[in-house]
Amino acid sequence: MRNRRNRHGMVLVWVALVLLVIVGMMGLALDAANIVLTGQQLQNGADAAALAGAQRLRPVNVPESRALARDIGLHNSAAQAPVDLQLNEGNAAEGDIVVGRWHNNPGVFIPATQGINAIRTVARRPDSRTEALPLLFGPVFGVDNAAVLRDAVALTVGGQGAAILCLEPSEPAVYAMNGTPLLNLENGSIQVNSTHPNALNTVGVPIIHATDLNVCSETASLGGGTTFEYEGLPGNLNNGVPPMDDPLAHLSPPPPGEPLEVPKGKDITLSPGYYPEGVKWTSGTLTLLPGVYRFEGGGFEVTGGDLYAHGVLLYVAEGDVKLTGNGVMEVSPMETGPYAGVSLWQDESNTNEANIIGTNQSHVAGTLYFPGARLDCSGTGDGFGNQIICKSLELSGNGTINIDFKDISNARGAVALVE
Repeated sequence: MRNRRNRHGMVLVWVALVLLVIVGMMGLALDAANIVLTGQQLQNGADAAALAGAQRLRPVNVPESRALARDIGLHNSAAQAPVDLQLNEGNAAEGDIVVGRWHNNPGVFIPATQGINAIRTVARRPDSRTEALPLLFGPVFGVDNAAVLRDAVALTVGGQGAAILCLEPSEPAVYAMNGTPLLNLENGSIQVNSTHPNALNTVGVPIIHATDLNVCSETASLGGGTTFEYEGLPGNLNNGVPPMDDPLAHLSPPPPGEPLEVPKGKDITLSPGYYPEGVKWTSGTLTLLPGVYRFEGGGFEVTGGDLYAHGVLLYVAEGDVKLTGNGVMEVSPMETGPYAGVSLWQDESNTNEANIIGTNQSHVAGTLYFPGARLDCSGTGDGFGNQIICKSLELSGNGTINIDFKDISNARGAVALVE
């Protein structure tokens, strides 16, 4: 009888121990499930915020990108609290919202304020509004809560941020580099709309200093002698991207007005207006007062002397565009009005190849717009505008071609999560 009672007592002890283990395991499972669920909710918030921020990720709109990422984060919740991302305006690497550069090879994100093509968001618990995730059964084992965080990186690919846009949809050699030129883009990317397998034609040992070269062709590649890098890491050659529409197609050409003649003289000043015979300048000083100019006939050619044209739109309806002199060449666009930001525009129906040779004395600002023509650029310096939009482009010579990108359009590219 006593042995039976002892056995019953042992059974009760074992049952209690087993129940305790089962309850403990269930508690751990519930805490683990809660951590996983919260992590997934944080991941959803980070993904949504990164994709939203990438849609506004042009250099001039970084504050807007941060604000939109934070706003979208707040529309998501984790553990019954909003996903609260801090703006991180100083762009600290450990912040909640960080802008920078994504490099496909080796697949890394680098915080940066130049050459921006990606944004990283970090959703965490605890954040500025909430404490660490409390555990139900963790305190039994001396663990009261758990910190949970998830991050995401979204990349903008395609038209958005295009410092160079080549519009031709199907021909070869739409973007070409010959010789040993160095193309230096501190901001923005290169967009080539051609689907031709040989849309890119790089011969010699050219250097591309940019984050992204986006090509609609599925198979286009760079020549073996080409160096494509940015800040010591390989640039991203993105094939099969969507084409970018012409962001300036909405502009209406300035109409002809009262015909004006170019006065004779070594040093002359022109007023805005309509020049049906065009302008050909070879020596002396040519000054253009601020305003809109329309050139026909001989187009607009400056092959010598000095040119000063600030606050202008130079619209060439007919004839050639040649800026090939070795003197001072200063051109800047208007800051207001329908043509704000565009300094040089060759009409789409004017298919004459244009030529710009930069020197250390040439400083051309604004957008260079050649929607129906091939543009040939060579030389060195800052004489190549803040953006180039053309049918096709050839960069040649052995100088450095600097393009300080400033986007004047509202063009959008495609965005995608990469991490």
